[in-house]
Amino acid sequence: MRSIPFKSGFAAVIGKPNAGKSTFVNAMSKSKVAITSSKPQTTRHRIMGIRTDEDSQIIFIDTPGIIRAENALDSFMEKIYKEETKEADVVLFLVDGSSHASEKDAEAAKLLSEIFKSNIPVFLLINKSDKAKKEYFEDYINLGPFNKTFVISSITGEGFDEVLKTLKNIFREGPAYFPKGTVTDQTPEFFAAEIVRENILKMLKEEVPHGVFVHTEETRAGKSEGTTYFQITIYVERETHKKIIIGKNGKLLRTIGIRSRKEIEKHLNGKVYLDLWIKVKEKWKNRADLLKSWGYV
Repeated sequence: MRSIPFKSGFAAVIGKPNAGKSTFVNAMSKSKVAITSSKPQTTRHRIMGIRTDEDSQIIFIDTPGIIRAENALDSFMEKIYKEETKEADVVLFLVDGSSHASEKDAEAAKLLSEIFKSNIPVFLLINKSDKAKKEYFEDYINLGPFNKTFVISSITGEGFDEVLKTLKNIFREGPAYFPKGTVTDQTPEFFAAEIVRENILKMLKEEVPHGVFVHTEETRAGKSEGTTYFQITIYVERETHKKIIIGKNGKLLRTIGIRSRKEIEKHLNGKVYLDLWIKVKEKWKNRADLLKSWGYV
């Protein structure tokens, strides 16, 4: 009997901030690989969500939201989605179907102009089908010569089967790039820092989270058997932000630590000791030396 050919490929997921890219990648990879929040610029790195089925392995690449670069950090994020769209086998342009296409959507689509001229397929994914209105669809469809349009819901999974079937049809026969059971290329150190940042994003007002960077300084076996020790530093731009995150009598920082530790333990399936520190690094988003040391450039 002839065996079914195994296919593999890379799908770059791009769009404006807050369109739902990370939620989509998490759902497709059947695991939480990227943090999510209602605030723009939640995703700052390229993050892979890996879905392995019996006949295929699809690597979904979550990219930062497309924005105008205003500092060194923004320039780094811009570099990511430009590189990923050029190197991917297919580009998935994800939009929020619950509202009209905005100027930011149009700006994001303009950056695809070179991709539209290439041989890389570009699919339009109209997300939030449960809230989407058909009168909005035409706005998005007119943003570019998309090869195909899908209406999906990252919450319910509506439209996923059609997207997966189409991707498997266009991908070539190839190897599994990652072992079966692998859901992301990210390290536990990176994931732990991101979970701390996610809780900061969810618990604080907009001004503070945008000026926060979280970095794992040290990881090692804890003093108690089976425990992993993480020393994580929260970097902020202002002394006032440091005080806000600490909170009255340290209450807010403790809450951030407790919530983060529980989720990291769930992800690692083991006990965690989380040691949080806060340091002020003024204008860190424009400090190329710091960004480089943190793995940004």
